[in-house]
Amino acid sequence: EANNNPDFKVRVRFGGSEVILQSNSGNVRFNNVSLSGFTGDFEEPGEEGDLIHYWVFDESLPNNKALETINPVYTVTEGGRLAYSAAVSPYPPENSGTDGILDRVNDPTMINYISSGNSNISYLDSEMRGIRARNPSLVDGKESYLIFDLPSTGYEALAFRFAAKRTGTGQETLIVEYSTSREDTVWSRDGLNQSEFALFETYKTVDIRFKEIADVNNNRDLKVRVRFGGSEEIRTSNSGNVRFNNFSLSGFPGNFEEPEDADNLIHYWVFDDDLPNNTPLEFIDATYSELNSGMIEYISAISPYPPADGTAGILDRVNDPTMINYFPSGNNNITFSESAMRGLRARNPSLTEHGESALVIHLPTTGFIPESFSFAASRTGSGQEKLILSYSVSEGNTEWIDDDLEQNMYDLFLNYHRITIPVEDIHLAENNPDFKIRIRFGGSEEIREGDSGNVRFNNFALRGEEIQSVSPPELPSEVKLEQNFPNPFNPVTVINFALPSRTDVTLSVYDAIGRRVATLVDEQLNPGMHTVTFDGSQLSSGVYLYRLNAGGVSMVLKMTLIK
Repeated sequence: EANNNPDFKVRVRFGGSEVILQSNSGNVRFNNVSLSGFTGDFEEPGEEGDLIHYWVFDESLPNNKALETINPVYTVTEGGRLAYSAAVSPYPPENSGTDGILDRVNDPTMINYISSGNSNISYLDSEMRGIRARNPSLVDGKESYLIFDLPSTGYEALAFRFAAKRTGTGQETLIVEYSTSREDTVWSRDGLNQSEFALFETYKTVDIRFKEIADVNNNRDLKVRVRFGGSEEIRTSNSGNVRFNNFSLSGFPGNFEEPEDADNLIHYWVFDDDLPNNTPLEFIDATYSELNSGMIEYISAISPYPPADGTAGILDRVNDPTMINYFPSGNNNITFSESAMRGLRARNPSLTEHGESALVIHLPTTGFIPESFSFAASRTGSGQEKLILSYSVSEGNTEWIDDDLEQNMYDLFLNYHRITIPVEDIHLAENNPDFKIRIRFGGSEEIREGDSGNVRFNNFALRGEEIQSVSPPELPSEVKLEQNFPNPFNPVTVINFALPSRTDVTLSVYDAIGRRVATLVDEQLNPGMHTVTFDGSQLSSGVYLYRLNAGGVSMVLKMTLIK
């Protein structure tokens, strides 16, 4: 371990009789101290792989606050996260105390600082900070630890590194474990080059190599846990802490086979030279579509659109490709080539007096069960900071909701990363010719209203399964009105009804004393199932009635709005 080691030290102590050692006379003299060795074939820092996830801490991290989760400042795969599990309970503490918390500390270090992971910013002590895990780290048998979600999709030969130190009464060691399973998290140290690290009162590198562990490669569920070790007396005390900085996961791109279901594409967009250049874009047909009707529509915050001149607020082609979320099966089995691929760019401003910009992705699913919608996205330095997602399943007037989304807001980074939205649980998304997803831009108004900066997109994919043995739907035998879903609701709900034949239809909503508050349908409709969305955002909480009149039949049901 002394070879190629930036932390190698030698200590020379003095021995002999205590009488001489303790006397005030005499000395030892030194001269011509040397270290020699042979040049070795070691990996250079630049040969340690590509950066996958990176955390560096500065003043953007809240101060004087118990921290729970911290997103990476750089990531190339979706889902990187640092989370803190505290030994103290409740957490954060109710009394604003500091015992057992994770918080920001003014203690930076250059060790493992990677400028390319921090927008190419040169290291500067005055701008950097660190994080501090305070004692106690063991309370009534419960211990504190850091957990890192480190998806490694597309990468192998991984290395996880960071800088760490302790104060005089801080925890004495770190214990590092990993897990590769999503269903049942099982922590292991098997195959690690080292799993326990002594802490010192100056920052040292903690270097964990996964080279011999195949299961961590190309694994979206990879996690690493960092626990605190040492004497129970120190771990249960209320003084001392461990300080961390500059966490990184790096690795090499691997040649991995796509999952068996990777080509279950319903719609797919990839962008190349076929897309017009230097042109404001409004509609983009899918590169691949099972239904020949997938389309991206751009709604701009500027008016008129396209503008007579200028590029502010437009969607256009950009020379910025990425392999992330690239499916050859959706592009005539063409192998990815940077020189042949391009991307989309949504330019600021995305918010004006005319409204806000958005991408509307038309994703008809007739005959299919959709499972996931994914794409690659990045931002420039002054580009929009977040994406906000919603969806529509209604025909006619489009109503945007996010009720069934696990998450509707996603952070953007300066590098491409994958965003995946599970859609299998969206009510009525299955077998729906009107299914759409809308992507809006979030963050500070100052950025959204600015004329510089943009967000870049690539490789949109809707994946799912074909519905087996789909028969033409039988026409209903009678008029039927279904209970709204969800119920109770806030503020949007969906109403379904069935018609056995073409007829005049009215669907109205009434309050508890019989006043009509909304007319949802007043027209002639074809036979079959129909879906209408009701938005009660302008109404107060309470019980409402909705009445369907069709073909000489009148039906009434109750629904409850709770705000």
